[in-house]
Amino acid sequence: MIEAIITREHSYRMPYSVGVRVPSGHDLVFVAGLNALPLYHEHPHDLDALEFPEDPAEQTDVVLEAMGEVLAGAGGTLADVVRLDAFITNMAFQDAVARSLGGHFAGDRPPAMSLIAVRELVVPGLLVEINAIAAIKAA
Repeated sequence: MIEAIITREHSYRMPYSVGVRVPSGHDLVFVAGLNALPLYHEHPHDLDALEFPEDPAEQTDVVLEAMGEVLAGAGGTLADVVRLDAFITNMAFQDAVARSLGGHFAGDRPPAMSLIAVRELVVPGLLVEINAIAAIKAA
């Protein structure tokens, strides 16, 4: 069973684990950096055709919905995610993003995570991009 590594007792509710152990018998699935754009869309980008929410928490929800779709294609769910890297364009968004992540990764084993501020993302107005590693029990 995948487990969170806890080095000391605490009463804090955090949307991530400080470490995660993945036992043998799992397939690793690497999910590309996803943002609030549709999972599949035209390249080069047609900015007039792209719509997405303006709120960082809502953008995070869109990202995690798309991530769930990718993981389902591999036979898994968000519960199989063991590692996230979240990129945000303003550190002021961290609490909104954390609330959204906490809603999707509830339970006693949220993924290990990094949160990084970046200057910009691929399309103006995008505020959040997240990539992931999932460990799905091998069949």
